[in-house]
Amino acid sequence: SNGGAIFDVDGSGTVDAGDIALLLLQYGVDCSAATRPCYSDSLGRQRLGDGPCDCPEDLDGSGAVDAGDIGLLLLNFS
Repeated sequence: SNGGAIFDVDGSGTVDAGDIALLLLQYGVDCSAATRPCYSDSLGRQRLGDGPCDCPEDLDGSGAVDAGDIGLLLLNFS
């Protein structure tokens, strides 16, 4: 649904160790300058319009990839 949170950041179809690895690689990145926020499409991919969104690892929308994002990912771990 448009505006829904998506936790499968690597697109594998499940929330797993690959997603945690991506978040850890991006940990500390400032997303406040992102111009294209993330929304999910009908296939569960993070998209805005026809292109990928900026900073999809910012799961909680705080403007940074931080502990809150890791917490959300772990809560949704498969």
